[in-house]
Amino acid sequence: MSSQVRLIQHNDPIDRGGLRKELFVADEVFLDMATAISGSGPSYVFLFMEALIDAAVAACEAPFGRSASRSLEPIRERLYDLMWEKVGIIRDGPGLEEALRALASLETELDASGLGDHNRAFNLTWHDWMNLKSLVSVSRAIAAAAIARKDSRGAHFRSEHPESGPLETSQFTSISLSQNSLKVVMKPVTFTRVRPGQTLLKHVA
Repeated sequence: MSSQVRLIQHNDPIDRGGLRKELFVADEVFLDMATAISGSGPSYVFLFMEALIDAAVAACEAPFGRSASRSLEPIRERLYDLMWEKVGIIRDGPGLEEALRALASLETELDASGLGDHNRAFNLTWHDWMNLKSLVSVSRAIAAAAIARKDSRGAHFRSEHPESGPLETSQFTSISLSQNSLKVVMKPVTFTRVRPGQTLLKHVA
């Protein structure tokens, strides 16, 4: 650090420790640039948080800037039917791929929908629009994760991959969204307490 600092040591009768130190910066021009920037760190964090909030509000208010469209109920019904038929109890790769394409189409249609009522207070149509946006996003994540998993576990059953696979090599699905594209990563399960085939119970036959 390039700051000029002077340490003053003196005996203070009030201070039982006896030795005190004083930090003195001679001139502001000697302050290290990195120190100055890091000292402003909290303000950058608040600016970043404010930008995230503004972007979220703008995304939620997007339908107010478009002309009124028909009811959202047909989109909701098609979403329900699609998820039941293609991403339901029994799944397969082609059906899941078809579901992802249909979900993208539903999202495009939803993004083009506008609201006739521009009142923000108790606007149930606006609430329905935001709920549908969330439902489509979650549905896309479910379908993408199901495509990535080439086995059957729990409530997830792939008809072309009925085997569950060895528990020792179990993996969980991590999914993230960037620029409206989903990224799916399979990560190994870390057994920190009990590994498959082991037990914490004593005297088990």
